[in-house]
Amino acid sequence: MQHSTTVKNFVENLISIRSKNATFHNCQKLCGNLKERILFRMAQKSETSTVRIRTEFIKLDSLLKFAGLCDTGGFAKELVQQGSVKVNGEVCTMRGKKIRPGDTVTVDKFTVKVEAEA
Repeated sequence: MQHSTTVKNFVENLISIRSKNATFHNCQKLCGNLKERILFRMAQKSETSTVRIRTEFIKLDSLLKFAGLCDTGGFAKELVQQGSVKVNGEVCTMRGKKIRPGDTVTVDKFTVKVEAEA
């Protein structure tokens, strides 16, 4: 119950800031800790996004950072180890898992589809 109240307050503050046309930097000042900054970043993103890679694969933790779902590798590692990340619909706890074009990665309600860059 406490978590949902905190998220509700955070979203209300975010809406208030956006209505004042504040900059991203000012919004980050409001979001003091890392998890709130991640929620802020996720709130900016659509629920499904596509990432194009030039290589044969990308490691899971690197993909989370590259897609903008995590600020740091440490937070990506924490998400993966907690079992919060699904790869192709299955929970994955290996942060070094090779993600290839055609794979989908889901964190909470956000999905990242990986495609090969042409």
